[in-house]
Amino acid sequence: MENIIEMLGNYGKLLSRIHKTIAKYAKLKVSLAEAGDNVYQLVELLNTVAKESASITETPLRDKILNWLADEQRTCDLAKSDFRLQLGQQLSKRFAAGGKNVRGQFPVLRVGLYTFKFDFEFGEACFFFGPEIELIEARIPLSGDIIYNKVNEFDEALRASPFDAIVFVQELNQAYKRLIRSGDKALGEKLPIMKVLVEYVLLKQSKKFFIDPRGVHFKGISRVDLSYDLFRLRQSSQNDSGIRLHVATFDATTDKANVLWIPDNDEGEGTHYSHISIDHERS
Repeated sequence: MENIIEMLGNYGKLLSRIHKTIAKYAKLKVSLAEAGDNVYQLVELLNTVAKESASITETPLRDKILNWLADEQRTCDLAKSDFRLQLGQQLSKRFAAGGKNVRGQFPVLRVGLYTFKFDFEFGEACFFFGPEIELIEARIPLSGDIIYNKVNEFDEALRASPFDAIVFVQELNQAYKRLIRSGDKALGEKLPIMKVLVEYVLLKQSKKFFIDPRGVHFKGISRVDLSYDLFRLRQSSQNDSGIRLHVATFDATTDKANVLWIPDNDEGEGTHYSHISIDHERS
């Protein structure tokens, strides 16, 4: 008897979960015209119901649920096509109001320094710095408001980050010269850009890190931050400071350990660089 009670209890829990999921779906749906941003959330709920329904043993109930699922899936497939068009129009309108132009076409759109790659099968997008160069965030819901806010918040924080071109040049020089000395090379020689930037990051650490080099004492600097600081340097009055960036060969661009992409302008055009040199007579 205990086994029967346990089986009935588990079956009751299964039906309760399916009931709650369908109720959530009905509430969220309202009308697909009003819930355009929720289309993929609806699909996810339908998938949950389909998975759970496979364990229903009552044929009439299971068949009714499967028929309902088929109807709703067709409705959602039609809504996806409408949503894709609406999303593109919404993004263009929102960014245009803020003085930014949306370029490209689905599945890849670009806005200023950033790129979004859309996956309309799974209902999510990836957010990149540059033309799919540095991944900022993955699995972003396909919502015009969310995407717009992601770009604005990240862009504002990046542009507002502290930057002193004179200090940056001095520290970059110091990092470069350290590697020159340790590698027994002559001043002015080309060095791998990422090795110089890693040395630069070490220069930015506090005394606490060198006393106790734990993660809590380490000040990380992302590739995006390094790229943007070098971009800001080239736009500053310190651009003619003797620092030279050397373009990477095409084959080298696939290895992030050896190259860094740096914007050429605010529209997201840029170049991969593999080496850096500094004219010591001008630095």
